[in-house]
Amino acid sequence: WRDEVARGGGVSLVCDIAKHRKENQAIMCQVMTVMAYLAAEDYIEIMLGQHDALHYVAYCLCHYAVNPELVTRAGLALLNLTVCESHVDELVEKEALPQVLTVFDLHASDVHLVIILMGVLANFSVKADARKLLVKERALARVAAAMRLDPGNPVLQVACLKALVNYSTDAEHYVVMDGLGIPALVGAMMVDHADDPGVQKYGNFFLGQHTECLIL
Repeated sequence: WRDEVARGGGVSLVCDIAKHRKENQAIMCQVMTVMAYLAAEDYIEIMLGQHDALHYVAYCLCHYAVNPELVTRAGLALLNLTVCESHVDELVEKEALPQVLTVFDLHASDVHLVIILMGVLANFSVKADARKLLVKERALARVAAAMRLDPGNPVLQVACLKALVNYSTDAEHYVVMDGLGIPALVGAMMVDHADDPGVQKYGNFFLGQHTECLIL
């Protein structure tokens, strides 16, 4: 159905709705949901980017950060819109990355939303300039807090690991993480979730296999 929507002009339509109705939170909830579903197809993600979808997602995260339903849907849209590395570059240029951290701070106890935001941070981490900016903005402290939020939740723990692995390739970033107790948290997580293949895979990436995970 995504192909049919895209071929029928749905991408430009949904972005046009966002442009003209961005002050209406109820409508923007629906717009963000549609964008999230459409962007799951790589080529439609590119099309959405060409129609300024990132601008409207960033707008929602900035102006409606206290609205949990809207930022959850916007987070899902951003998750699928940042698979393309050039979209991460665009967000860096727009100085939009720190807004994700603001949303985290406002909803730090919402496990479902935190999992989504960890996925967004994982997508951001593919780009070296994004990693540098996020370390400066104390993103790693937020990941550490997320790891402590629900240690028994393997889905959350894997999401946190994915957000961290690319930082472990940089000695300076690893020192920062060590100061936050992150390597110890990873070690404990791997013991507590010894039978979870995701935890073991990304835990090994973090602790020993210093390679960049271009596709998480």
